[in-house]
Amino acid sequence: MTETKTSPNFIEGPRWNDVWATDLLVPIGASAPDRVSVPGLTNISVLGFDGNATTETLGGTFEVPHDYIEGSDLRPHIHWAGSSNGVGNVKWQFGYSVFTFDVEASAETVVSFTAANPGLGANSRPIIKAGEFPVIPGAGLKIGTLIRFRIFRNPQDAADTYAADALGFQVGLHYQADALGSQNVFTK
Repeated sequence: MTETKTSPNFIEGPRWNDVWATDLLVPIGASAPDRVSVPGLTNISVLGFDGNATTETLGGTFEVPHDYIEGSDLRPHIHWAGSSNGVGNVKWQFGYSVFTFDVEASAETVVSFTAANPGLGANSRPIIKAGEFPVIPGAGLKIGTLIRFRIFRNPQDAADTYAADALGFQVGLHYQADALGSQNVFTK
């Protein structure tokens, strides 16, 4: 008789995973975020979204992974930090369109969240936060679906009161997974 072994970390049922943005670019007609040194780490750089006058935008793509539970909601988020100890709120905005096989692309939806600058630590290095946007509804989403997006900060928005750069470290989607992959290339 053969004994079946499972990892002590094996979890039955759905679990959460991340997909990270690819194909990063500056959308046509938009201003690019500046590449800036991370405070306290002069040899490490990141994108700085202006807090003074210019709306700066970054775009990219997510492909819905093969382990995704089809039809479940996607949770876009950004890992970010302030570039100073200045007080104020940052309003992050996220526009997206859904591209599914053999279906007309969706119109752009724009969602946002506003959060206080987390400031700098005792060593003058940033304290990073993760902020979540409202969900992308999962109805009709399948593996291989493409989500084209743009993330931006409009410092002229009344809700955005932080005057320095907001540092964008990474943009991703949290999603629920139910498998290691899919049985087929284009279908679960």
